This record gives sequence, structure tokens and C-alpha cells, in this order.
Amino acid sequence: QTENTLTPPESYDYSLETDQQTNGYNELLYCKVMDKKCSDGTITFTFYHQLARVVFNVKHELENDLSVTSHFVGQATSFPVVARFAIPEGNSNVGTWTTKGTYNTIIPKTETTQSGYRRTYSVVVFPSSYGATTTLLTIKNSDGDYVYKTTSSGSTTLNGGNQYFYTITVKNGFVQDFSYKNSAQTFTTPYAGKYRIECWGASGGGAVIGNSASGGCGSYVSGEISLTKSQKLYVYTGQEGKGSDVYSSDYMFNGGGYAQKTDYGYCGACGGGATDIRTTSGAWDNSTSLNSRIMIAAGGGGANSGGGNAGGINGYDGVDQNTPDYSQYFGKGATQTRGGVAPNKYESATSNGTAGTLGKGGLGGASASGSGHNGGGSGGGGGLYGGSGASGLSRGTWSGGGGSSYISGHNGCTAKTLTFSSTVMIDGAGYQWTTAVGSYVGIPTIDDASEKTRGYIGNGYCRITRIGY
Repeated sequence: QTENTLTPPESYDYSLETDQQTNGYNELLYCKVMDKKCSDGTITFTFYHQLARVVFNVKHELENDLSVTSHFVGQATSFPVVARFAIPEGNSNVGTWTTKGTYNTIIPKTETTQSGYRRTYSVVVFPSSYGATTTLLTIKNSDGDYVYKTTSSGSTTLNGGNQYFYTITVKNGFVQDFSYKNSAQTFTTPYAGKYRIECWGASGGGAVIGNSASGGCGSYVSGEISLTKSQKLYVYTGQEGKGSDVYSSDYMFNGGGYAQKTDYGYCGACGGGATDIRTTSGAWDNSTSLNSRIMIAAGGGGANSGGGNAGGINGYDGVDQNTPDYSQYFGKGATQTRGGVAPNKYESATSNGTAGTLGKGGLGGASASGSGHNGGGSGGGGGLYGGSGASGLSRGTWSGGGGSSYISGHNGCTAKTLTFSSTVMIDGAGYQWTTAVGSYVGIPTIDDASEKTRGYIGNGYCRITRIGY
């Protein structure tokens, strides 16, 4: 036999295949042969993988993933695709790599989908330490949205000869929140698809949440709706009502009724404004804009310690645990067709509360004149129709009525051109409504929908979430 000695190069440049979906892997194996003897005619060589293999198991948060049009490793052309390989030294079976400054993106290979996932991809890359900002996988959707999978916090080391597995949830959507603002806010849909819209109505001044009851709280409504790209909706978030003896000469934003004052400046609390979605912009009390509303979370009536809660289909009348026999003087809840009716006027009051109207809570009446006659009748909450204000009295504060909520497409509500499905309507006391009040479910909190409260207190709020195509 003839003995031949081959001396491999110490290092050489190597290029990754940039389209591994079409052309497959261009793998590199290395075998170190040291003093192999052919005593029985057989020699066994062991080859070691020199590249790192990364597997991506992709889930999808939305209903389907048909809009995923491309996927690639890297971001733009930022991934290294040429490197110099140096053969292993000593007892090591894996060599070292030094990238050469040539960058591109790599199309990964589509593998058999693993159980529980929508897609499985794999790619071979150069072993290296990648920083926290490095993009490993980019997914592009047909609507132009990009989703990136970056390495974990700190550096991530991908070693030669090893496999690494990542799970990616493609959200392909967004959440846009609208907090209170004293004007209309515009939402322009970035993509066509299905959206969930949630609204919280503002509470009246002096609203309370007790262990077994609440008063003056705003309502909650939600629904799902299909929208086209660049479609505009207008969001009006209600203003929380001012408290008793804090005078306002005008309505709370989006319909909370204010309270008339005495000659000494005393007054009841103001009702809370509604939070609503419109298809026509304008001043909050513009009739054309009001008539374009497709979703409304009503505001609660004002009071000293809990007014009439915002309603579902119908608003709640004002309440007062200390003087329940005087309910004829309290504000009344609104319905789907009218505002809360004006209450009876208390005999010593300077003025009575007024009826609620389209989008506006009624005004609270002024109490009797004099330095000791603090408080007064409170304003009604805003809504589809507003609750009425309470009558003035001798001293103290009586509560206004709650406004009525509305969702186009909800049972018991008149449907408009744009309608919602999967509607939810929960009044300010935490009870769910269809055409009538049902069982207690609680109002989801803004920070965590799984947490429920017995009413909502604060300025109005709106959240719009993309949930599907």
C-alpha cells in the first residue's frame, strides 16, 4: 500500500447559501484524522458539524396566517453571510469563525410543521455571539407589517455543531389606547381587518365603589367590527364629573351635566361624560356628529357619595341611601329613545334639575339661598341620551341619573350601517345587558381584562385592538 499525506489549509473563506429554502443547506463538516491505522481494512472517520442550526416554531395570534408573504433571517441586509473558517486546534472538534463584513438576508428552509405550531423553519448560520438587538427572523405580511424575532436580552451565543430552538408568536396587530382629551381623537386603521373596540364611560363626581354596590360609575361596552385600510373613526373620551361644591359653568366633555349654583357658589356634583365612537367628526355636541355614533359607553350621574350608575340599555336613577324617601327629587336614568325625565322640584330649592337630552345629561338644580345651604342637585351622566339632573334641596347633595349606552348591532339598539358583532354591554353597577339587565359580571379593568370591578371610576377611556384579518 502507498501512504499519502494531505495537509489541509489552516483557514479559508466560506459563504452561506442565502436561499436555503430553494437550494438547501450548504453545510460544512470537518473530520480530524490523527494516526489512523488500517489494520483490518476498515477505518472509521467521524465528521463534526461546524455551523449552527436554528429552528423557528411559529405560532400565530390571529385567526390565520395567510397574509405571511415572506420570511427571512436577519433584518434588511444585516446578517453575516461570509466568514473565514479556521480548523480546530488541539483536542477541539469545532473550528472558529470570523465574519468578513459581507451581509445579506437568508431565506430559511420550510420544515415539517411541528405539532401545535403554524410553521416550522430552519436555517444554518455562522457560530457567533449575537447581541440583544440582532434580528434572527423577520416575517413580512401582505399588509406591509414586519414582525421581528430578536435574540434574548444580553448576548446570545450560537455554537457550531449545536441546534437552537425558538418559539415565535406573530401578533401581527396592535393596540391603540385613547385616554381622556378635551377634543375628538382620530383613529385611522393601518390595515384592513377585524378590530375589537372597547369603551369605558366616565364616572360622575363623587362616584363610589362599595363592597356590595356602587354609585355614579361609568359603563363598559365592546364589540368586534371589520374595517377597511385607512378608514377613519373618531373617538370621544368622556370627562369625569367634578365633585360637589366644585362649580363648572359648562358640561363635562362629551355630555356630563353640570350643576347650577346658589348665590353663595354651592352646587351639586357634575355627571360624567360618555365615551363614544363616531363616523363623523365635529364638536362633541354637534347633532350630525352625535347621530353618527356607533358605540357609546355612558357616563354616571353626579352625587356626593354615589349617583345613578351609567346604564346598559337604560340608565339608573339617582340613589341616596340616607334619604331614600326623597327619590322623587333625584335624577332619572335615560333610555334608548329619550333622556331621563326631570324630577319633581323640592319645595325650598332655588331651581329644579333638567331633563337629559340627546348626548347630554341634565343640569342639577340649585339649592336654597343662604350661607349654610351647601351642595345641591347633581348633573346627569352623558350617553346616547343623558340622565336628568336632580332637584336642588335645602342642604346636602342629591344624585343625578345615569346615561344610556349603545352599540350598533347589539340587541335592543337600533343598528346603523356599521355594526358590531360579539357585543358586550355592562352597566356602571357591573351587570351585563342584552335587551334587559342580566347577571352581575363586573367591569374589566383597563390594565388587566381578567380583573373585574364593581363599576368604573375616572375619565373615559377607549382601546382599539386588531384581532384578525
